Amino acid sequence: PEAELRKISLVFLAPSCADENLVQHGQTFRDQLELMFVSMGTFDIISPPDTPPSDSINAAMAYQALGADYIISGNLRAGADGADSRLILRVLDVRRGGVIIWGTHYDFPSSAPEQAQNSIMAPAQAMQWSIFVAEARRIAGRPDNELSPLGMALRAFTLLLRHDFSLFDRIDSLLERAVDCEKDDGTIALIDAMYCYIRFQNEWGPEADSIFARGLRSVRAAILLMPDLHAVEVLLAAYLMYDPAKHGMAVSIVQDAIGSIVRNDSNHQDSPDALMAGVVMNLLRGETKSATRSVKILLENGCRSQFLELLRPVFMMILLLGEEYQDVISMGRLMSGLYPSYPSALVYYLVALLQVGGAAEEVHQVC
Repeated sequence: PEAELRKISLVFLAPSCADENLVQHGQTFRDQLELMFVSMGTFDIISPPDTPPSDSINAAMAYQALGADYIISGNLRAGADGADSRLILRVLDVRRGGVIIWGTHYDFPSSAPEQAQNSIMAPAQAMQWSIFVAEARRIAGRPDNELSPLGMALRAFTLLLRHDFSLFDRIDSLLERAVDCEKDDGTIALIDAMYCYIRFQNEWGPEADSIFARGLRSVRAAILLMPDLHAVEVLLAAYLMYDPAKHGMAVSIVQDAIGSIVRNDSNHQDSPDALMAGVVMNLLRGETKSATRSVKILLENGCRSQFLELLRPVFMMILLLGEEYQDVISMGRLMSGLYPSYPSALVYYLVALLQVGGAAEEVHQVC
């Protein structure tokens, strides 16, 4: 259908605020988020009308008439007695009458928002992947062959989130068709690169090399199509890490990414991009303990990012390299209970059990 052929359209509204002193800060946060989503390249950003709809019941209909699929709105609350102020962020699904599909909060000092402890990139990225999952759910009833290329890629992403090796062939087919149909979509290239990286971690047959080569092609394509996304550069460096002859190139790529992140985000310390860049850099330098510290922060991300959930088995591998065996065992028990058809997670779990002398019954079960 024609409605499936376009990008996802967003409209960003300035957060509502009862404190006049915070109104300007709210507008700044809105502008920051909008620019982040523009740089992601996946979305069409619609300018809100100069006079927003006054009737909240009909607001969703008014924005749908503008072509919006989702509204990004919020509420700004001043902290009492010098406490941090709080920005509540929400994503509303316009086509379902404004149902809230995702929300989180972002705290900052009322007197100096630029001195916030956290990067606003963390909620922005979680928001992006949550919108992708919401879109995939919306088209869940359609057969694979009726989907647009972006729809195929989003379905593949949600299937990847199931951590099930038996789904890999279907995911492969969806992404192969999506890439063939739409070679100029950075999101499709990125999801294909992520799939190939994950499949490579779980594929020990003769096709592993060809999957890796395909992923490398896709991540390079994604960088050309989305040059402002640092996460894609970090993924390229993660690919290059597998070839010792390319380590120097990987280090340069990560250094450039870290430099750009620091310049563009004054509160970059807990930005997922900055943390993952640090992890790759630490691994390239053999500093596994430093890498595990960053991984633990990523695992504590409070914004419920599906992208970070997808990488949990990779994080298990890094914790294993850093000899954090009890953490790996805890994650392994959870992963094996939820996703028993995921080879790499079971291997990391098994190795950690053997390192600490785990109970023979549990070792046998994991085998």
